[in-house]
Amino acid sequence: MTKKLLIVTDGKAGHENQSKAFCSALGYGYDCVRASYPTRLHKALSYLIDRLGLVLDFPFTIEKTDGYYAAVVCTGSTAFYPGKIAARRRGIPVAAILFPSGYKKLNFDCILAPVFDRPPAFPNIIPIPVNLTSTSDAFYASATAAFRERHTPARPAVGVIIGGPNAVATLTPDALKRDLDRLFALTEGRERWVTTSRVRGRRRAAARA
Repeated sequence: MTKKLLIVTDGKAGHENQSKAFCSALGYGYDCVRASYPTRLHKALSYLIDRLGLVLDFPFTIEKTDGYYAAVVCTGSTAFYPGKIAARRRGIPVAAILFPSGYKKLNFDCILAPVFDRPPAFPNIIPIPVNLTSTSDAFYASATAAFRERHTPARPAVGVIIGGPNAVATLTPDALKRDLDRLFALTEGRERWVTTSRVRGRRRAAARA
């Protein structure tokens, strides 16, 4: 039987794709199950429950799966606690990608934490220089085809990625407007393709508008 990894996902492409890249890099197949919290209060409770060392399912919902898996992989704050519980229920290891702030760290078997999050020197934490991404040609071909279904480029383009503040930098609406105005002045006649993070970037894009 070919072993698979179980990806517990929050449904965000940027998180799920990192889990998929991790599985592919290790040579494992995978199945994905979606996890979510009914309310923000339920998610807040998960931090407390985890710190108390309790193994409870009630704060979240997760899709069912009956497969056999070698380990669980989870990326992003909404997936961390459900991923940990899914692994505990099956008696298998759990790996977290990105730094699980607010949750107990030592009961993850492995944490791949970007160095820009300044992770502590725990024995189960592996600092990585960048976020994980797929190296599969099929991954990029699929994403390109999906983009072209929504938009057909008519001329050369410039891509803009809007992030948000972190531990070493801040981003304000005024600064964002200044930088975008400068960029647009330098790229007259080109298409501008703008993408953001789901929360922080969209708030700043709204402020820019």
